[in-house]
Amino acid sequence: MFEPAAGGIYYVPCEPFQNPPLHRLDPVTGMDKVLGTLEPNAFLLAVSPDESVILYATLAFQGGADLMLIENFR
Repeated sequence: MFEPAAGGIYYVPCEPFQNPPLHRLDPVTGMDKVLGTLEPNAFLLAVSPDESVILYATLAFQGGADLMLIENFR
């Protein structure tokens, strides 16, 4: 999953991880930075316009999901 933003592309690699890492890739410099890890079964990613907040969902149980919020991650 990925989400383009003004400051770069936020993404989670496709490889299976217990707690997948969240990356930000700067397309100008090519610098790739790991910002932290997400909950297991994370999917759907959204970045606020000022890039201060990231939202993602996790699969909580069959047929349902929880919405997670990351603030002040820089």
